[in-house]
Amino acid sequence: MTTLKQHRQATKKAKKAERKTGKKVRDNKVAIIRRPMWQSKAWRSVSSKAHDVYIHALMEYNPTKFDGEIFCLPNSQLTYIATKNTITRAIGELVERGFLDIVEYGGLFNRPSKYTLSERWETWEPTDEK
Repeated sequence: MTTLKQHRQATKKAKKAERKTGKKVRDNKVAIIRRPMWQSKAWRSVSSKAHDVYIHALMEYNPTKFDGEIFCLPNSQLTYIATKNTITRAIGELVERGFLDIVEYGGLFNRPSKYTLSERWETWEPTDEK
């Protein structure tokens, strides 16, 4: 089973528990990094700030929303992690290494870009740029 499938299952369980109890379950968001990802070359090659941004992205990811698997990472939500330039660099690393895919570019009228989780990191190989 892949990380995305497991995340979807966890979200479905939370929704089911919500319907049963009538209480919100999503207030305690959890981000799970599975061992294959944690041990991958791609994960080890990104910066610690990129790790923080990816964990935040996992917590924002909610496949039960209207847009499905698409989510935004506005810089205003991430300012507790680092500066705007560092966040932009971290998102670039995550896209380059295959953890995130850009669905729609933002920037116009201060609109955030839209992303989706990706599994391209499984096949990512470092390049020798020396």
